[in-house]
Amino acid sequence: MDIRRRLHLRRLGGALSTLLIAIGAAVGAAPAQQVVGPCRLEAKTACPNQNMADKDLAGVNLEGADLRGANFMRATLQGANLVQADLRTANLGDSDLSGANLSKANLNTADFRGANVTRADLQHANLRGADLSGARLSRADMTDAVASGALFHAATLEQTILVRAVLSGADFTEARLPAADLTGADLSRVDFSDARLNQADLSGATLTGANLARADLTGARIKDTDFSKAKLNGARWIDGHVCGSGSIGACR
Repeated sequence: MDIRRRLHLRRLGGALSTLLIAIGAAVGAAPAQQVVGPCRLEAKTACPNQNMADKDLAGVNLEGADLRGANFMRATLQGANLVQADLRTANLGDSDLSGANLSKANLNTADFRGANVTRADLQHANLRGADLSGARLSRADMTDAVASGALFHAATLEQTILVRAVLSGADFTEARLPAADLTGADLSRVDFSDARLNQADLSGATLTGANLARADLTGARIKDTDFSKAKLNGARWIDGHVCGSGSIGACR
C-alpha cells in the first residue's frame, strides 16, 4: 500500500473516531429521565401520594398521570404538561404552575392556596371544591372549567377567561377579577362580597342568588345577565353609583 493511501486511511480513521466521540458526548449530555423516590416522572405514570415538595419539575410531562394526593408544595411546575392528570386532593400550595397545561385535569378538592397559576391552561378542568385562596390566576384560561363550591377568597384573576365556567356556590370574597371574561358563566349562589369585578364581562352570565354586597362592578358589561335574587346592597354599580340597602335583583 503506498504512502498516500495509508495517510488517507489514517485521516479517515481519525475523523471517524472524532465523530464517534462527539456522538457519545451528545448522548451522555442528554437529560436523564426525572425520578423522585420510586416515582418515574413521565406521561401516564402512577405516583399517588408521592412527596415532591420543593422539587424543580419545570416543563415535566405528566400527561394522564395518577398524582392523587401528591405533595407539590412550593414545587416548580412552570410550563408542565398535566393534561388529563389526576390531581385529586393534591397539595399544590405556593407552587409555580405558571404557563402549565392543566386542561381536562381532575383537580377535585386540590389545594392551590398561594399558588402561581398565571397564564395556565385550565380549560375543561374539574376544580370542584378546590381551594385557590390567595392564588394568582391572572390571564389563565378556565373556559368550560367546573369549579362549583371552590374557594377563590382573595385570589387574583385579572383578565382571566372564565367563559361558560360552572362556578355555582363558589367563594370569591375579596377576590380581584378586573377585566375577567365571565361570559355565559354559571355564577348562581356565588359569594362575590367585597370582590372587584370592574371592567369584567358578565354578559349572559347567571348570578341567581349571588351575593354581590360591596362588590365593585364599575364598567362591567351586563348584557343579558341574570341578577335574579342577587344581593347588591352596597355594591358599586356599572355607572359608579352605590346600590342602596335592600337592593335585591336590581341596583336601587
